Amino acid sequence: MILEVRTAGPDNGGVQSLAFGTHPNGERVMLDAVGSPAEVTPEELLKAAGLCACTALLARHFRPGDRHETGLAICGWLLRLNLDPAQIQKIVKGIALACANPEPETFSRLQSQLVLTLEKLAAGEPALGRSRLIDDGHLDRKVVEKVEQWLGITTGFNSAEVERRFRFVTDDEDLAVPSPPANSYLGNGVISQGGLVLSAGPMNSAKTLYWMTAAYHLAMGRDFQGLEVPRPLRVLYLEGEANRAVFANRRRQIRAGLAIDDAVPNLLFLARDCSMPKIGNELRQLVEATRAEVVFLDTIGYFHTADENLNSDVKMKVIQPLRDMARSLDWQPAFVMVHHFVKKTEGMSGAARSRGASALSDDSSTVITFTPKGDNTTILLTFEKIKDGPPLPPRTLSVDYAAARVEMLHGSCAARAAEPRLAVVASLTPADVAIQSKDLMLKVQVELGVKDTVAKQLINLAVKAGMIVRESRGKYIRLVEQPLVASSPMVN
Repeated sequence: MILEVRTAGPDNGGVQSLAFGTHPNGERVMLDAVGSPAEVTPEELLKAAGLCACTALLARHFRPGDRHETGLAICGWLLRLNLDPAQIQKIVKGIALACANPEPETFSRLQSQLVLTLEKLAAGEPALGRSRLIDDGHLDRKVVEKVEQWLGITTGFNSAEVERRFRFVTDDEDLAVPSPPANSYLGNGVISQGGLVLSAGPMNSAKTLYWMTAAYHLAMGRDFQGLEVPRPLRVLYLEGEANRAVFANRRRQIRAGLAIDDAVPNLLFLARDCSMPKIGNELRQLVEATRAEVVFLDTIGYFHTADENLNSDVKMKVIQPLRDMARSLDWQPAFVMVHHFVKKTEGMSGAARSRGASALSDDSSTVITFTPKGDNTTILLTFEKIKDGPPLPPRTLSVDYAAARVEMLHGSCAARAAEPRLAVVASLTPADVAIQSKDLMLKVQVELGVKDTVAKQLINLAVKAGMIVRESRGKYIRLVEQPLVASSPMVN
């Protein structure tokens, strides 16, 4: 038993007077303070007893390693029951006090966390609730239902809550609002207006370098590696993984490689002395202030507090807030989430290698994976899913980390023919006598300043482009009579 309301009898169905003395079970019943009991109505007494008992029951079922998330869900659950915030505050305080012994630091931490969550819920932001408490095993269903019983609350349709959170329109009203077609920001649906893009790969697979280069092209309205960019776009790049100064130096290299001398006002970054925003109200305020059309979150783990291994948590704290933001803002921004692979990918392929819950890949409109080959200077980029456009074949990227350059080696025949470095390979190959492949490879390395793996790839591409031919089982290579010379540089 947690708490008992004693009465002198059931006359008139109310509480007439408190009985003190000896309880039927032998325990002594007495007042904890000197003086006469307060005068209260039976309803007030039973309500106060219910709050006290609920607080004790919830505090008792807090698990040591689970209190933070359980507290957040309890706060959201109670608010959705339409309890007075003052009552919720009393329950929160009681739980925190109960948890303070034998862990004193829990009091300030738990109470502040719950109070902040209460404010978040009152502002209409998404939060955990009843289903999360039960489904994830934070509280037993019987405990939840007992609390609702003691509070005198029945769960079900709450018209006031529905009106507070939602607004309905008829079919005719909705169809009367113009619905312009979604625009594609990169390629045919690779990054689409209002879309979510998941880009995943292991560490040191050039993900940031690739997307940072893409960001410059998006902001300047330049096509990127054969993917169309319709116009200059407003781009916000949030990079939370690297040192800010190192990140700035990398951007200087990218600008130099792309021959960008003019200002790029459409490409925005967070100032170095600012902390990264969390997905939710913080990120929304930043996107609204910048009116960014494409937002890069690199890497996604720095921008949320979800348990990345729980689909329900990822959906509620990552996917749903980003989707709501994309739908509710009139320019419908797109979000690119840069993510990591799991540490051990043996026997795994495609998006399944993405770390954490599958909801990230399942609920994204585009999924792209980066798979290093050899010494990480060659990357296989695979378009695992493009929901808003036709499928694209994989492509191979050549990465020069020292120069901060990432280029497409394997693409269409036109792209290969346009690669200016292939003309250099052709010029290094004698026209009248065959040259051994290792000698040509060394010449290409010295002339272009690339590693042996890149030199080998360039030689192979020159063969495929019809600029040189291979003889004697690949041991010797010579120039054809009329080599195909590049007429325009390949777009990086």
